[in-house]
Amino acid sequence: MSMNKVVSLLKNSESLLLVTHKDPDPDGICSMLALGRSLFDAKKNVVCLAEEAISAPLTLLKGTDRIVRHIGEGDKFDTVVALDCAATERLGASRKELTGHGPLINIDHHVTNDFFGDLNFVETASSSTGELIYRLIIAAGLPLGFDTAENIFTAIQMDTGSFSYENTTPECLKIAGEMLTYGIRPWELYRKLTEEYTPAEVRLLGMGLKSIEYHHNGKIAIMTLSLAMFRQVGGTQVDSEKFVAYPRMILGIEVAVLIREREKNKYKVSLRSNGKTDMARLASRFGGGGHSKAAGFDYQGSISGLKESFLLEAVGILSDALD
Repeated sequence: MSMNKVVSLLKNSESLLLVTHKDPDPDGICSMLALGRSLFDAKKNVVCLAEEAISAPLTLLKGTDRIVRHIGEGDKFDTVVALDCAATERLGASRKELTGHGPLINIDHHVTNDFFGDLNFVETASSSTGELIYRLIIAAGLPLGFDTAENIFTAIQMDTGSFSYENTTPECLKIAGEMLTYGIRPWELYRKLTEEYTPAEVRLLGMGLKSIEYHHNGKIAIMTLSLAMFRQVGGTQVDSEKFVAYPRMILGIEVAVLIREREKNKYKVSLRSNGKTDMARLASRFGGGGHSKAAGFDYQGSISGLKESFLLEAVGILSDALD
């Protein structure tokens, strides 16, 4: 749809509730924080909501200290905005907080988005949701200061793999360049969000690297992290967010997989592609979604059942892509 209706609603709303998907990545959090700060600077009542407390390193982002986990009883909002979320199920526990308010705006760039909003601003050609937020802020004439600019830049930087993924476009580079004029230091952001590892993370990574197994003639690599591993190093799920990059680096790998046990027989699966294999299509077979090169899904059952079911689907999709 045209973004004009979304712009009009943002401008005319006095109170807004902003939310992103569960297990948020930098694009989701930064998009929420960027729009939230811009609306706040426009003298609007803004609440940013997350299912769980934000953990390091995302706590380094400007504005995370204002994110709440619940809204006040009886609070009503003119407008609700869901950011970087392809389906209402991905909102997790926050979903129950979204009823009884004004219209829901769905702002996203995932190809698997199911247009669940009353208004939907979904552009799959966009590098990131952060890029869409920039366009909305400019179109609405909302304030754009340092904190907003830093979050927009970070959203684009992280969702494009520091401008190395296929979704890097002239448009997103132009926007990122404009954000730099606000005094942002991109090398510091990148180092803090991606390159700083705690001792627990390093130990956990070592275990993960030892767990890697290869399938389909060395074209699929699977890293598995069990609850026991997390307990042994005293680490958290957040400590392993970046680990899917490691099986992806292996020569000859087409599909990289990170399986993390979150609870007994409950797993989070992250997928990355080095070639033409569509990860969003693969994730959708298990109720997940994402992008063609990066996607994921949740799974409940045994680890053996997960691997067997996944490999059956992955080999089929991979074979089709390579034919």
